[in-house]
Amino acid sequence: MNIAIILCLTFILLDWISIAKHNQRLQYLAKPATLIFLIIWFASRLHYPPTVPALLFLIGLIFSLIGDVFLMLPGNRFLFGLGAFLFAQIAYCAALSWTGVIITPTSLALAAALALLGAFMLSRLRTGMLANEKHFPIAPLIGYSLILSLMAWSAITTLLRPTWPIEASGSLALGGLLFYLSDSLLAWNRFVRELPAGHLLVHITYHTAQLALSFGILIIFAA
Repeated sequence: MNIAIILCLTFILLDWISIAKHNQRLQYLAKPATLIFLIIWFASRLHYPPTVPALLFLIGLIFSLIGDVFLMLPGNRFLFGLGAFLFAQIAYCAALSWTGVIITPTSLALAAALALLGAFMLSRLRTGMLANEKHFPIAPLIGYSLILSLMAWSAITTLLRPTWPIEASGSLALGGLLFYLSDSLLAWNRFVRELPAGHLLVHITYHTAQLALSFGILIIFAA
């Protein structure tokens, strides 16, 4: 096994421990190190020259690392982190949809379900901000919610690609769902109310999502 993925998994566990133990110093090391070694591992598995979808996904991982750093640092850098992850999600969407968009009754029903869920979340976030007197522009949240939903939809609908192996599409679908859940938990904790072990759940779902998406992309575009 590549040493980079072993280090990535090690730092994931250290990051989760840092959250559970409220050890901010450890988190400052473990959180960025996780994505750094995931990026190194992902890049090491690519054929050169890499395919365009694999390169797009790698760019998305780099923007995710930037977003992680912004969200980790003290002070109110949430908007900068949101912007970095917006670019990451756009890159992921482009990679997942490179071979074409799946339009079927099932995919359209899924799009409608995600749209309704997104509208509900935005409504609850707005209500929570008003109740908690937290002032944050709603427009960036709406924009990010749309792109996040599109990424999750693109990932889940890979299950409808008959020529893709189930281990790849299943991994991508899981990654898309977990990323959607992670960001929803993050927003809920920040703007509505803190959930029990909410911060830890955000990190667990986020790291699992990144791993699942990376594995799926590699199976399809770096085999």
